[in-house]
Amino acid sequence: MIENLRLGHGVIIDSVNPLHLSRKMFLTITDELIVDLVQFELILNDRRLHWQRVENRQSDIPNLNVPSWQKVIDREYEPWDEMIDGHRTAIEMSDFPAALEKCQAVIEKKNRSS
Repeated sequence: MIENLRLGHGVIIDSVNPLHLSRKMFLTITDELIVDLVQFELILNDRRLHWQRVENRQSDIPNLNVPSWQKVIDREYEPWDEMIDGHRTAIEMSDFPAALEKCQAVIEKKNRSS
């Protein structure tokens, strides 16, 4: 990731960042390299739909076990605080096509202003 950023390439990182500490890592890297950072927090308020997606998820990576619903709800989570974690766009994931459009619009707007 860091080498690609140094080369001027855009990087997309798809990861769970439930803690201020993990979010801080990305802020620190982008500040040090003086590159733009666009952060999204994906939210699924429909608990039943969230449960269904977790329980029906299949890994496309050999030998990678996806977490169970119990592991997901037991995971430690610190609510997003823009003073600590930086700006983010919250995306409601119950309507995937609309969520994708919103993500694309945010990225396109950022690219136009850069």
